[in-house]
Amino acid sequence: PVICAAAACAGLAGLGHAYLRRLAPGLTLALAMGAALLAIGSQIGLISAAGIAFGVIAAAAAVLGSLALRLEALHLAAFGAALIGLFVLSGQEAAAIWFTPAVTWTGALFLAIALVRVPYLGARGAALAGTGVLAPLAAVAALHISRHGLADPLAAGAALLAVAAALAGVLALTARRRPGGLAHLKLTPWVLAGGAFAAVAAALSVALPAPYAAGAFAAVALGLVLLNGIMPSAVWRTLAWAGGLGALINATFAAAWLLDETHGVEPLVLIGAGLAAPALLTGLASHWAARANAAATASITLSISLLLWVAAANLLLRLLASSGALLLTPISFAEAGLHIALWLTAALLVATRKHAPTAGVRRAFVVGLAALALGASVAATLLWLTPHWSERAPPDTAAALLRFDGLGFLAPAILFWAHWVYWRATGSELRTRIALGAGAMLTAALITLEVLQIREDGLPGTDWLGAGVGALVFALAIGVNFAPGVTAARAQRRSYFEENLHRHRRRHLRRQLR
Repeated sequence: PVICAAAACAGLAGLGHAYLRRLAPGLTLALAMGAALLAIGSQIGLISAAGIAFGVIAAAAAVLGSLALRLEALHLAAFGAALIGLFVLSGQEAAAIWFTPAVTWTGALFLAIALVRVPYLGARGAALAGTGVLAPLAAVAALHISRHGLADPLAAGAALLAVAAALAGVLALTARRRPGGLAHLKLTPWVLAGGAFAAVAAALSVALPAPYAAGAFAAVALGLVLLNGIMPSAVWRTLAWAGGLGALINATFAAAWLLDETHGVEPLVLIGAGLAAPALLTGLASHWAARANAAATASITLSISLLLWVAAANLLLRLLASSGALLLTPISFAEAGLHIALWLTAALLVATRKHAPTAGVRRAFVVGLAALALGASVAATLLWLTPHWSERAPPDTAAALLRFDGLGFLAPAILFWAHWVYWRATGSELRTRIALGAGAMLTAALITLEVLQIREDGLPGTDWLGAGVGALVFALAIGVNFAPGVTAARAQRRSYFEENLHRHRRRHLRRQLR
C-alpha cells in the first residue's frame, strides 16, 4: 500500500506539473505511474491498493484534461486507460462483485465531465462530447452483455434511455449557451445527437420485439422531422433518415416472423404493428419534411413508407388467400395475379399524386412497380408452358374466386387497361403503349385459357377451337397497338419550311410597322 500510495502521489504530481507548467514531462510521469500501478493490479488484483491508486490517477487525468484545450490529450489518455483497466478487471475473480460499480462509476464520470464542460466549450468540446457519449454507452453495453447489472432487457433499455436523455440535455444546454444555436457548434451537435440517437436505437432494439420496434423507430423519425421544422438542422434530418432505416429493418424482421409462423404472434398484429404503423408514421414524416422544404428527407421517408405499404398489402393478401396457413398453402396462379394487380393499383395511386419535393421518388416508384408487374406477368404466363401452376392448384376448400385460374390474367389486365386510360390522359406516349400492349396481351391470354378449358371439358368438335381462337385474339392484341387514337392526339408540328415562312412573314410585318 505504501508503494502504491507513493506512485499515486507521483502520478498526481505529474498531472499538476502538466497543468501548471509543461505538458510533456508531467504527462510522461503520470503515464509511467499509471502503467506501473496497472501492471501491479493485473498481478495482485485491481480491487486492491494498486487498483485504487490507478483509478485516482485516471480520474484526476480525466478531470484535468477537460479544463484546458491543450490538455485534451490527457483526457483522451485517461479514457483509454480506464477502458484498459476495466478490461483487466473483467478477467479477474473480483469482477463478479466489483465490475458493475467500476463500469458504472467510469461511465458516470465521463458523462458528468461532458455535462459540465461541453456547454462551456461549445464547438471546441467535440472530443469531450465523444468520451461523454462513448463511456456511458459502453458501460451499459458491457453490463448487459456480461449479464452483470443490466441483464434484463427492460432494465438495459431504461438505462439507455436515461443516457439518451442526459446527452439530449447536454446538447440543449450547449445550444442555449451559444447565440448562433446549432449552426455554430460544428461537430459537437453531431456527436451528442448521434450518441443520443444511438442510445435510443439500442434501447428500442434491446427492449422491444421487432414488430413494435419498427413503429417506435418510425415515431423517432417523425419526431426528428418535427424538430427540424422548429429548429432546422442537417443533424435532425440525417438522424431522421437513420430512424426510417431502422423502421424498415425491423419491419423486414416482422415480415419474416409472419412468414416463419414460429413466433406465436397474431399475423394481423404483425402486419398492423410491424408494417402498417411504421408506414403511416414515415408517411407523416415525409409530409412534414416536404412542408419544411427538406426534399431529401421527404423523399427518403416517402420511399420507406411506400415500400412498407406495399409489403403490408401483399402480406395481408397472402394471409387471406392462404386462410392463415402461409407455409402449407402454395401461391396459385389466381393469387399471383392478385398480387400483380395490387402492385399496379399502388403504382396508379402514387402516379395520381404529384408533389414537387417528392416527384422524383414517386416517378421511380411508379416505374419500378409497373416494371415489376409487367415482368411478373410475363413470367407467370410463361410458366403455363410447364406444370408449375397445375401443381399449385388451390384446394377445393379455397374460395371460388381463387379457384378461377383466369383471375391470374383478368385482374392484371383490368389494371393495365386502367393504366392505359390514365397515361393516355396525361399524354405519356411510351407508358400508354406499354400499358395498352400488356392489357391487350393479358386479355388475349385470358380468352385463350378459357377456350382451352372448354376444350378440356370434353365438348365434341372443339379440338380446333383453342388454336384458332388463340391465334385470332393474339393477332388482335398485336394489331390494336397500331390502331389510330390509342395514344393522346398531339398538335401536328409544322415543318421547318413552314416555320421559316412564318418567321419571314413576321419579320416583313415588323418592317412595315416601322
